[in-house]
Amino acid sequence: MKHASRATTLLVIAVLATACMPSQETEQASVTPPPAPPATTSPASELPSAPLIPGSHWHHVQINSVDPDLSAAFYAKHFDAEIADFPGADTAVKAQDVWLLFTKVDAPSPTEFVTPIWHIGWGAPDPKAVYEQQKELGADFAQPLTDISGGMPRIPPDTFYYMYVKSPDGTWVELNTAQTDDFGHIHIYSADPVAAGEFYAKYFGIAGRNGAPVNRNQRPSFATNGIQIGPSASLYFDQVNMIIYPVEYTKVANSEAWEGLSELRSTRGYVNDHIAIEVPDLDAALKIFADDNIPIEQGATAYAEGIRHAFITGPDNMAIELIEISGS
Repeated sequence: MKHASRATTLLVIAVLATACMPSQETEQASVTPPPAPPATTSPASELPSAPLIPGSHWHHVQINSVDPDLSAAFYAKHFDAEIADFPGADTAVKAQDVWLLFTKVDAPSPTEFVTPIWHIGWGAPDPKAVYEQQKELGADFAQPLTDISGGMPRIPPDTFYYMYVKSPDGTWVELNTAQTDDFGHIHIYSADPVAAGEFYAKYFGIAGRNGAPVNRNQRPSFATNGIQIGPSASLYFDQVNMIIYPVEYTKVANSEAWEGLSELRSTRGYVNDHIAIEVPDLDAALKIFADDNIPIEQGATAYAEGIRHAFITGPDNMAIELIEISGS
């Protein structure tokens, strides 16, 4: 991808700025920043004091694959994850309390960064050693090990590293400095990161570090090469850090893929097809979304024995599967 290096270098700014970690000044580039939008277009109304769907939990990312067994083996080989059985799935991988479920498709799914899902990520307590391990495992790097710590005087060098590995299906997987090697985050795009963050907080009860709400008091911010990186949001959904970044980022960093497009496309049919959230009462959840005029993509149906699911369309055309597991 023509803009891969610029896009992946800026990832660190995205992760670290939103998660209150160090950030890097990226290399200068002759990019004209897009017009600055308002600080936020989020609704002025206050969020409910309790989530509308209490007891919700992150469940999985659904991946389209021409060879689910090959893809599952890749994740089990390269990351802290294991192949496991999940009812109704073609193939499944479990990483701590997070699942990756695979759907077999006849042809490779598109991978352009024009949907809300950018990439997923695991931690790397010793990124230098992990990088060497990944090389020995034959990893296909979209971005090699990169030290992002020396770009700002206040950050000591040799303190934060990241890399990107591409899966056989084209999913980008980040490995970055972290305390554990667990599955750690999903990075997504939004036309309004603050509003998107508040959507997930309102319905599912997730919050930022130490329970902090989404920061509404943000102005547009830009990397040193002119690409917009804020407003943004960072929330924790069980073990998964949802990092939400402005769509202007990908429109510039991946400009060729955006020719003829003006807004984020639905995740359906792309390599990362959708995210899934487990809810305790599927019918009650669907009623809440229907009452709030959230589009119901697919009503409640049986998925497997003891499991029902449905689909809604979330912010920025994010396909969200709601899954109810009996006895969970």
